[in-house]
Amino acid sequence: MIGMIIVLSCFYYLTRFTLLTQTDKEISVHSQEIVRIIDRDDFGLGSAVFQNNPGMLVVVYDKDGAIVTTTQGIKTNKQLESIYFKFNNIKESTFIDDKIGKTQMRLKLIPLGKSLDDRRLVVVGHPVDNIQHSLNDLTLKVFILMLIIGISGFFFSLFIARRVIYPVTNLSSRIKQLSLHNIKELIIFPRTGDELEELANSFNSLMIRLSHSFERERQFIGDVAHELKTPLTTLKNTIEVTLSSKRDIDHYKSVLVNTLSEINNLSGTVNDVLDLAWVESGEALSKIDEFNLSELLKELDEVSRNLAQEKNIRVIEDIKPNIKIRGNRQKLFRALFNIVENAIKYSPPKSRIALTLEVEKKNIHIEVSNTGPGISQSELPKIFNRFYRGSTQSQSLGSGLGLSIAKSIIEVHGGQVIVTSIPNKITTCKIILPVVSS
Repeated sequence: MIGMIIVLSCFYYLTRFTLLTQTDKEISVHSQEIVRIIDRDDFGLGSAVFQNNPGMLVVVYDKDGAIVTTTQGIKTNKQLESIYFKFNNIKESTFIDDKIGKTQMRLKLIPLGKSLDDRRLVVVGHPVDNIQHSLNDLTLKVFILMLIIGISGFFFSLFIARRVIYPVTNLSSRIKQLSLHNIKELIIFPRTGDELEELANSFNSLMIRLSHSFERERQFIGDVAHELKTPLTTLKNTIEVTLSSKRDIDHYKSVLVNTLSEINNLSGTVNDVLDLAWVESGEALSKIDEFNLSELLKELDEVSRNLAQEKNIRVIEDIKPNIKIRGNRQKLFRALFNIVENAIKYSPPKSRIALTLEVEKKNIHIEVSNTGPGISQSELPKIFNRFYRGSTQSQSLGSGLGLSIAKSIIEVHGGQVIVTSIPNKITTCKIILPVVSS
């Protein structure tokens, strides 16, 4: 509003200045002609000429301030007398604004004569009422036009602003309403191809990832609860039955042995869950060291042979020496042990297991292969899922977290696990890890 007033004021004064300048030029042209007539005709001809210029005011004063001649036939006038007494001593032509009667005039005062005896004052005036009225009317129209444009612009800007801000407010409202119950609801956003659409798409992608994460968390909590509930229920029932009546000492020993076995299974499940929590924490590899992976595989080979003795399984190793890697030695041992233990668990008696370690190009390759029932193609994508047990493994002991933990630990170390299987022939698990730069 203030800006509009400033612009309107500038327009008014600039237009008025331009019109008055034009009027002054017109008055100057007439005044030059009038001065020539006065000097030549001694007012007689001048009076006739003056009377032929309607609208123009010309007044000639003598040295005493009396009106010698005038175009309007005015002999005396207080306003004209006042003009004379104010400006009779001027030495150069001057423009003034004054009111003659009821008419607003633009006046040029021209002093004539070099001595006091022939000194005269000529006043040439042009009415500016029409100019002023026209200027006022034009200013009013411009003001109304600017007001209309301003109001229209305000509402148009408001409309555009709301249209532009709507996606942002919609996104903000959607974020405020976000909860676990409606996290799958995506923002429907028009395809504008701008940054706001990109922001909405990024937000939707974030919501999808969060939704999947929450689903995995709920599934994981449910699976852990189920895995803990079954052995706890078994323990509770066994103890209650044992306490329900007197038993001999051998029966009590048998119950305690079974109880200890169940407790060990529970302890293993809890440790597996802790390992998964370690892998998924942001500080999984906050403390890493360089160590000899070949020595770790040698230790794993010895442990594997001890585990395989019960089933009379032969372990064959081909471990290249002095291969080094950076990481958490204890966790990597756990990951590789889970894979080897799984291979021994599902290999038939008197079979064989191969354990190899070598460097190819810039990667470390570890392979664990075994013979046995193998894994069907439909089950291969699921074997690393938490608590998953294949159709041939339903009667096997374990938490079902071993391979999932192994894969997670290896991926944290920048590696990958690839499993291939030919049912009833051979199953191979290949681990690829980055080698230490020299």
